[in-house]
Formats: sequence, C-alpha cells, structure tokens
Amino acid sequence: LFAYAILRSIPNKLGGVIALLMSIIIIISFSFSMKNKMSSFYFNIMFKIMFWFLINCFFLLTYLGAMPIEYPFDLMSKIVTIFYFMIFIMIPLM
Repeated sequence: LFAYAILRSIPNKLGGVIALLMSIIIIISFSFSMKNKMSSFYFNIMFKIMFWFLINCFFLLTYLGAMPIEYPFDLMSKIVTIFYFMIFIMIPLM
C-alpha cells in the first residue's frame, strides 16, 4: 500500500507511475548495494535516525494508501512522499 499512496499523491498519471516504480526500485537496489557485513556507518547515530524516519514514512504511507482520497489524507500523502524520497537523497550524503 505504500507504493499505492505514492501513486495517488502525484496528480500526473505518468509521474505517479514513475514515482511508484522508483520507490520500489530504490528499496530493491539498497539490498544489493550494502556489501559490508559490519561497517561504522551502521553504528552512526544519524544513520539510525534516518533508518527510523524511513520506517515511519513507510508505515505512514501504508496507512495513507488505505485511506480515502480526501483533504487531510491527500495532503499528508504528498508530504510523506516528499520525505520518503528525500531520505534516499540524504543517505549517500552522510
């Protein structure tokens, strides 16, 4: 449902489909990019904060994907979608 909330939050049909595909591809690509078993990156406090922020965004998007498309839920899904993609932009910068 998290990908469905991303799809619904973008009013353009093609843009919504591209965002939906990118959200799934990003999650899959992270499983292949993490090669080290132990790294100091995993123990970094900023990484832990970003990780839990990502988990919260995931659950919020899942909840918002199940809600009807009305005023508060529509706006919330747009905001959380922006946060979701900003996390993946900020992780390599850390």
